[in-house]
Amino acid sequence: MSSKSKNKGNRGETQVVKLLREYWGDNSFQRNLESGAAGTLLERRGAPKHVIGALKGDIMTPENFPFCVEVKNYQSIDLFAIFRNPENNDVEQWWKQCCDDAEAAQKIPMMFMKYNFGSWYVVLDINKMERFISFPNFDTHPTFIVNNNFAIMLWEDFANVCDKQNVLDKIR
Repeated sequence: MSSKSKNKGNRGETQVVKLLREYWGDNSFQRNLESGAAGTLLERRGAPKHVIGALKGDIMTPENFPFCVEVKNYQSIDLFAIFRNPENNDVEQWWKQCCDDAEAAQKIPMMFMKYNFGSWYVVLDINKMERFISFPNFDTHPTFIVNNNFAIMLWEDFANVCDKQNVLDKIR
């Protein structure tokens, strides 16, 4: 990875940390060591699950935050490739990585993605998110659903319809 794209990724992770701190009302969100690579290394070495869970994904989250967060910040993202080539496209590959990390962390996958000058989108597992949000409810939040596997929506829409208390109430 070039230093230019690594810097872009770091900036994206920093932006998401800020969004999550504001959303959750908790300043303990941080960029993860080497974008979660430390969690993978510790997993291979047989570290305890709670340690692995804290270090999986791109963002270190508070203990009560139920999501494992992956961040993708690219020059362009071809969302229509999801339909043209549903089995092999960047978003599907990123989503698989996010789901693998979330499973290892015993959390719910949540992927943020953004392209140059665009807004932040969040990708969520439809089956796991049904308890938080009813899909699709286009009157309250436009949702872009793909393959009955995941949903893509603007971060602002998610944050407006799924506040912290709603999340905490539904995971208990």
